[in-house]
Amino acid sequence: MLTGEMSSKVPSIKLKIDPRDLQIQTFTVEKLLEPLIIQERQDFAGMEETITHWQEMENVLLNQFSPEALLNCSRFCA
Repeated sequence: MLTGEMSSKVPSIKLKIDPRDLQIQTFTVEKLLEPLIIQERQDFAGMEETITHWQEMENVLLNQFSPEALLNCSRFCA
């Protein structure tokens, strides 16, 4: 029966660690994470392309229109 009290005794556990097993587990985790890392890199590259595109559009607008015209446009667009 549980009494709700915690024991201060620490169980004695002996572990046999095989370095080869750890290498296999590490490799497995890396392989499982690899698709996520690739996806994140692709998402980040997509964001960089979008930012570059917006910067290019901004440059075109700034070169084609006067600051006053852009200011008037922004008042209507906001």
